[in-house]
Parts: sequence; structure tokens; C-alpha cells
Amino acid sequence: MYICLICGRKFETIKKLSSHIARKHKIKKEIYYSMFNNITNCIICGKKTSFIDISKGYRDFCCSKCAAICKNTKEKRKITNIKKYNVENISELKEIKQKKEKTTLENYGVKHHSQSEEIKEKIKQTCLEKYNSICYLSSDKGKKHGNKQKLYNFFNKLIKSDRIKDIVIPLFNIEDYNGIKHNKYPWKCVKCNTEFEDDIDSGRIPRCPQCYPYFYSKFEEEVLTFCKQYYPNLIENDRSILNGRELDIYIPEINIAIECNGLYWHSELNGKDKEYHLNKTIECKEKGVNLIQIFEDEWYNKQDIVKSILLAKFGKIKNKIYARKCIVKEINKKESDDFLFENHLQGEINGKTIGLYYNDELVSVLTYGKPRFNKKYDIEILRFCNKKNTVVIGGLSKLIKKLNGSIISYCDLRYSNGKGYESAGFTYLKTSDPNYWYIKNKKRYSRQKFQKNKLFDKLEYFDSTLTEKENMLINGYNILWDCGNLEFTIEIKSGQNK
Repeated sequence: MYICLICGRKFETIKKLSSHIARKHKIKKEIYYSMFNNITNCIICGKKTSFIDISKGYRDFCCSKCAAICKNTKEKRKITNIKKYNVENISELKEIKQKKEKTTLENYGVKHHSQSEEIKEKIKQTCLEKYNSICYLSSDKGKKHGNKQKLYNFFNKLIKSDRIKDIVIPLFNIEDYNGIKHNKYPWKCVKCNTEFEDDIDSGRIPRCPQCYPYFYSKFEEEVLTFCKQYYPNLIENDRSILNGRELDIYIPEINIAIECNGLYWHSELNGKDKEYHLNKTIECKEKGVNLIQIFEDEWYNKQDIVKSILLAKFGKIKNKIYARKCIVKEINKKESDDFLFENHLQGEINGKTIGLYYNDELVSVLTYGKPRFNKKYDIEILRFCNKKNTVVIGGLSKLIKKLNGSIISYCDLRYSNGKGYESAGFTYLKTSDPNYWYIKNKKRYSRQKFQKNKLFDKLEYFDSTLTEKENMLINGYNILWDCGNLEFTIEIKSGQNK
């Protein structure tokens, strides 16, 4: 039963009530509705929406685009699809994929429209007309948009990251942010409210000059304090394991030692050559001790991740999940980048990504792609990690079963002894030579950023007759070596992932 709110008459249907309002009261349905209800605009963009009827009022969205990006709509669609088809998106259904392929084959002679020469030519012509370039991304507008988007994405990641929330508050916004190169930004210290300026180059975390006037010298002390919470009887500056050579921290209960490697003091110019860190790791292994070597900037810039790694080595992580209770899904680049930024020491990387979900929460990520160095393999694992302070038992084993072919992977010998790979069925190949970074002003830079053909853009002084290292040393850079990587391989046949 429907009641006219103007005269009180009752009607059996909404249609009869609408006719009554138009004939008797001579007003439009929209006006009648607005007399007794608040008119709401599109909940996404704020634009005016279309009118449905006097019982439902106006639509929530002005267009399909706004409806598509609404989180609630997305979630409702996912729930409906899972209930009906057991997938989040109907495009994942085998019959839908086959139907799309069949239609595209009939229309263009290929399985996917992007493979069609006709479509490719149309895209080129459209880009030429609009952007004066055969590809949008290579056009001036595309490059500008891409750079702006990269700045925006990095800014948002940093501001929302757990890494800075208990340390500093940014006193600037996205409009003030102009990248990391040669730029300092205003910050406020969470501890003492001091306002100061600092950069975020190479992912470093700004540090208050009042609270951390000599914070680099406190590195070992802070690691020691953390470890003592779990092993109060650990040994400081042990010289018994390596016949007089010092280990910063030794925990006899679990046969783990920790070296706190300051960037400057552990550089090549201070006598730490290519083999120094690797030899220490090998000698400790011969004595039955697992050596972990932490670089100074990792502790200050990614301390939460380092602590999670240490807790896993200590066996002190309480949150344990069995991979058999998880679901494997492909994940998009944004989800992958955000997860790796928060949980992996090396951060995000380009590649295909699959993840493990436990109760709809992403707990483990594996990124893979074509091998970068050893081309005889089909696949290289580029990144693998679990969520911080979480152990996913059997996670790597479950994820690699979704791959197909010969796989190669590398693990950092500073942090890992490779036991996790062996447990997942990988075979050890070899230990690679140590890698090196460049350091300057207490910052560490990847050597890939300073390849010789790009040096002239980045250095004040450049001599084309000199080597890469010679040019770097002339410009005040130093060299820091690590321990190299352990290389592992495994063959996954297509039958294993069913």
C-alpha cells in the first residue's frame, strides 16, 4: 500500500500513486520526492544522478564508470559472483574465456584482439592523431602523466606506510612533492615535536636531529637491545667463534650470530674487500653458526621488516598459518607493489604475481618473470615474502606449483641459509660472487643506476676514458660488498599444478 503524503489517499501500486500526483496535484514525480526527502548526488563524483521513481528516489551513481569504481559495489559483485559461479569475476570462467576467444577469432582471426594487425594499426593511428606519437606512453603527454602518477603512487605509499607513522609526520602534501632527487621536505618528529627538513632519497626514513644527533652510531646498540628482549644471555662482541675475529652479537642457544654492518666502516676504502663479508659467513657456517648481516640503512629505513626477519630466525613469531588453508590467486601490480613495499627488503619489482590468501587476507606473495641472467631456465622467481610477523608454513611450495617449467631463484646469503628453498624441494646450484653497491653520504645506491652509458647524466665529473668504478670514485662514491646469493632450481611439470 502506498500513501500520498500530500492528501493522504492510499494506492495499491506505485504507478497509481505517481499518476495521482501528476493529475491531482499537478507536480512532477521528482518534485514530489524532493518535498519529503533529501536529494543526494553521485556518491563518487558528486554530480547529479537520474531519477528512478518516488519510492526509490535518485540513483547512487551518475554513470557506469562511477558505479564500477565504488568499493561497496565491487564487493557486492564479488560476493554475488562467488555465490553463483565460485569466482570473483565472471571473466575467470572457462566458458566465458572460450566464448571471448571464439568471437575474437571469428572477427579478427586471432584469440585476442590486441594480436590483430588491424587493431594495432587503429591504435597507432589514434595515438598519432591525438598525441603525435604511435604510443601514448612515449608521447610528451604520456610521459608527463606517467611521471606524475609515479610521484603520486610513491608519495601515497610512503605516507601510509607503517615505516614512518611512529617516527615522523610529513608537513607537506602531494602538491608540494616533487620527487626525491635533490629535494628536502619538512617533517615533524613524533617524539619531541621538533620540525626539521630531510630527504627521502633511496627510501631512507627522515630522522630528527634532536632525538638522533648521532643515530648512525646507535645502530648496533639498537639491534642489541632488540635481541636481548628474547635472549638476555646473548654474547656481545664474541671472539671465540672466529678465532679472535669479532662477531657483534652471538646467541649460543640457537647458534645464530648477527653482524651490524655500518655503511662507511664496512666499505672497500675501509679495508672490507669483495670477499670480507662472504668469508665471515662461510667461516661461521663451518662452525655450525648461522650468520645474519644487516646493513645500517636497512635497520633505519626498513626496521620493521628486519625485525620480522630476525623474529622468524629466532622462532618467535606466533602468527603461523598453514598454506593448505590458503587460496592461491593472481594479483594485480598495485596489490603486489604495495605488499612488497611493506614486507620485502628490496621492495617492488615488475613481473607476474600470485599470492596466498588466508580468510581473504593476502599473506604471501611470489613475483616471477623471464630469467634476467641465466636464460637456460624458463622462469626466475624475482620476489618471495610473507606478511611481516607471519609464518606461512608451506607457502613457497604451494605457490610454485602454479608455475610450469624450469625455475631458478636466488636468496640473499646475508639473511638466508637456503633451508626454506630446500624444504620446498629446490636443488642448490652454487653460491654466486658477492654483489656491490655504491655509497655516499651514508646512503646506499644500486650499481644498476650508474651504468657507464648513463653516468654522464648523474655525475658532476665524467671521463669517458675511465671505467665505471673509476668515475664513481672520482665523484666521492665508495664501494660496499655483500655476501652474494645462493642459487637454487626446481622443475615444475604442468601435471603438478592441477
